Amino acid sequence: MAVEVVYQGDSYLLHARLKDGTLIALRGGVRGASLSALPNVGDTVTLTLAPEDTVLIDGSEA
Repeated sequence: MAVEVVYQGDSYLLHARLKDGTLIALRGGVRGASLSALPNVGDTVTLTLAPEDTVLIDGSEA
C-alpha cells in the first residue's frame, strides 16, 4: 500500500508498506504519462524491479 508519494520533478519517491508490515522506499523516473499514473496514498500498488535497476543495501559496514 502506498504510504507516501513525493513528486520530485523528474522522479518520485514512493514509501510503501508490504503485507508483512515492512516499510520500503523506491525511487522512480517520471516520463510523460507516468506522472498521471503515480499512486495516491492508500492505493494498493504492485511493485516490480528489473534486476539491472536494483541496488540492495544490506547495512553491513564497508
